[in-house]
Amino acid sequence: AFPAAWKISPAPLLRLLEVAHNDLVCDFAIRSLRADHPLALRAVEPAWLARLGRRPIAAIHAFVVSLLRESPELHQSKLKQLGLHDVVLAFLLSPSSEARAYALEYAASHASDMPVEALVELIEKGAAEVAKFAASRLEGLSGAQLGLPVLLRLLRHSAAPWVEAKLAQSFSPKDIDAATFVETATRGANHFGALIKFWNDKQAAIPA
Repeated sequence: AFPAAWKISPAPLLRLLEVAHNDLVCDFAIRSLRADHPLALRAVEPAWLARLGRRPIAAIHAFVVSLLRESPELHQSKLKQLGLHDVVLAFLLSPSSEARAYALEYAASHASDMPVEALVELIEKGAAEVAKFAASRLEGLSGAQLGLPVLLRLLRHSAAPWVEAKLAQSFSPKDIDAATFVETATRGANHFGALIKFWNDKQAAIPA
């Protein structure tokens, strides 16, 4: 309604992206901004991009990434000082494939210190390409650095086939108490089988 009114100023459209919950409304705002207010998109504030990036809407994530790619002032090397580092890393779990791809590029070059817990979460919740990235980061750590809880958490995960080898290298059956054994084994037949193999390879008695 009133298409001419949206062309007067970009402010209502910019605000609309911050509050709309409907994908179609967000798509309309993005298209209108690009068609009628391209100059406004060249001077967006990082704080506004951060607010948008935290919204759980794929179209908005893709839009934010397109603005980041288009602006030399928003080059990846500057995102941390602009307060956008965590926002972009959160795109690793975005419903937008464009946002995930950008986040993977960024994480590979500018986030070498991602904590183990965050990487484990990416393996468990991320799309295949994200899980592969996170698993590759964790694979470079020793079993001792990862810790027994993480190894058991990732046991038999398709993205982390190296877990069993690290478990065997760094731990013994005596490190796993009966309660932990039961909790892990009851996740499924694959987990139970992996534990039985671990115990058999170590020639240890399964906890009663």
